[in-house]
Amino acid sequence: MSCIYSSGSHNISNSRNRKVSDISSDNRKITFEADKNDDSQLWEVLPYWTDDYPYGLVIRSKVMVDDSGVGKSLYLSYDNGKIIATTDRDPFCRINLADIADWVRFGKMYITDQKWISLIMNDKKLDFDDLRDSLENYESNKTIIINGFGTNVLSAKSLLNISSTCAVDVLYQQKFNYFPNLKFGETIMSEVACEIIATYNALKMKSYISNDTDYDCFLRLAVEFELGAMKSTIPFDIPPISDIIGVDSMAHKGVWGSEPKKIGRCLEAYNAPYKRFDRNYYDGSHKFAAFQMDSEVNNSDVVILSLNFKDFYLAIHTFAGYQGTDGLLYCINQYSNATTLTNANDINSVTNYNTDSKHIFRVGYILL
Repeated sequence: MSCIYSSGSHNISNSRNRKVSDISSDNRKITFEADKNDDSQLWEVLPYWTDDYPYGLVIRSKVMVDDSGVGKSLYLSYDNGKIIATTDRDPFCRINLADIADWVRFGKMYITDQKWISLIMNDKKLDFDDLRDSLENYESNKTIIINGFGTNVLSAKSLLNISSTCAVDVLYQQKFNYFPNLKFGETIMSEVACEIIATYNALKMKSYISNDTDYDCFLRLAVEFELGAMKSTIPFDIPPISDIIGVDSMAHKGVWGSEPKKIGRCLEAYNAPYKRFDRNYYDGSHKFAAFQMDSEVNNSDVVILSLNFKDFYLAIHTFAGYQGTDGLLYCINQYSNATTLTNANDINSVTNYNTDSKHIFRVGYILL
């Protein structure tokens, strides 16, 4: 939906709480922007209020219709299967935001913070303080990026020139540069952001998010992971263990990072089809899961890989990659201190190998 403009004007001084937004579009996506009170703007978006409680949104005209000498706004409404414009502000004007997956996008979190709607996550109403803390992290991280983030960005196209799939800037070298200054929960991204980096790189390589030069898409994605993928991240696949040690309360601070098995929910929310390979699908066989994934990956496919390592396989690392036209698997941020892209013959050799840290395959995704 594009902005609709007119030569008319409308003073917003009487709008309830004066919170309105433009409607605009970019790459077929509807976005909200701060209202500029532009004389040529025709429509505005604002909360649908019921007894002093915001319950959804309405789209209202800023240009008023003269109805027997009384100026009235038009509202977009739903009537008998059709979208109509009416001067009646009734429940059919109310718009609900529906999640297409078990994942909440940044935009919905933002308007929840503005108290336009209430937000339900995991069948529970989201705690407003948790949301505010996450958005404050976003604002702090944004300031750091504006002040010079960029030296940890790698142009995969100029380095490899192998596949047009990777003709975008991707993030890597998680341990260094500005990552130690960026916040995630109550910790720093250099320690825990691998799942966010992997998902961001994969979505970017498949053009499900824009090739953003200011990395705002990455910071917004971090907020989504902070609120949507932080729970139950202890690397045991047995729920009672995480319950006994109280991982949920610790995970909320971000110290356990994100759960890679929830990445699929994020991909669904970005309309990115995928196929998932989980070692638990194959009776816990990490080798069979990796072999199965290897058998189905094709040249130029983008993948996300997650593995366990260290004593008792407690640690998790997740990274993205793609299979080049030469048949090799190219990995981005395969190690948190990697200074360049790495390559391997196949997924099994990357995720299942015996060194001092003993890596085993956990879960993987092929983006279709």
